[in-house]
Amino acid sequence: MDFFWQILGYVSGPIIGAIIGYFTNHIAVKMLFRPYYPKRIGKWQLPFTPGIIPKRQKALAKAIGKAVGENLLTGDDLKAAFVSEQAEQSVAALAVRTVREKGDETANRAAESLLGAEAWQEDKEKFARYLTDRLVETAQDMHIGRIVAEEGAKAFAQKKSSLGMIALLLSDGALRSVLDAAADKIDEYIATEGREKAYPVVLKKIEELSDKPVSDWSASISDEAISAFAVGAYRAVAGKLGDVLKEIDVASVVEEKVAAMNVKELEQLCLSVMKKELSAIVNLGALIGFLLGIVNIFI
Repeated sequence: MDFFWQILGYVSGPIIGAIIGYFTNHIAVKMLFRPYYPKRIGKWQLPFTPGIIPKRQKALAKAIGKAVGENLLTGDDLKAAFVSEQAEQSVAALAVRTVREKGDETANRAAESLLGAEAWQEDKEKFARYLTDRLVETAQDMHIGRIVAEEGAKAFAQKKSSLGMIALLLSDGALRSVLDAAADKIDEYIATEGREKAYPVVLKKIEELSDKPVSDWSASISDEAISAFAVGAYRAVAGKLGDVLKEIDVASVVEEKVAAMNVKELEQLCLSVMKKELSAIVNLGALIGFLLGIVNIFI
């Protein structure tokens, strides 16, 4: 019996040390997050409340924001991610897959499901105005009135012999004056009325094309052409977007996000990263307590 108590005396020290070490570290880890909010007795706030991380949440948010903004996710990093070759390949593959998979769907239905009916209608109207402006500008640069005058003069010259008295009464100079006046009127009309007259026609044609199945106009287009168009459009947008992203204060965004997090969410976030390490600390406390208990036997 005495031997039993002697053995128990030797064993109890390390076991009690391990238990104390385990629970001490377990409580210390819990106190990193708990309690979530200050505890008070009347006007007196209990010490060590709230936990260390909730109490220092703003400072932690600032430190995380600075680390992310200055080292992990800089403006140049964001721009590089958006204008990278891998991003372009993903856009090209998505464009080809979308066009091929939606062969029976009209452009109208696809765009409305993506953008909404009202936004898609606005975009069609903007596109129609853009095309109309380009058409009118092209017509002005071509001087359509002068082309009509020249063609009219050629036609009159070819039929001059069959016009009889009319040809005799209308000299070349008089004809040129009439045609020049008509050319000026045509060019003036295009400049002042061209957009108003052309816009409904252009919009109607866009509406007609949008109501046709995608397969009607995409069957003759190769995957390479679709990819090239998608990548070209993406580069135009991503190039500007990258410059905008460089101006984003990533540190401030991250800091505000972390500072605004619920304390329980912050605890879950930290544990998702450090759970194994914190568990190791608790277990290490038990090991150290056990070893100190063994050392205490020989003291």
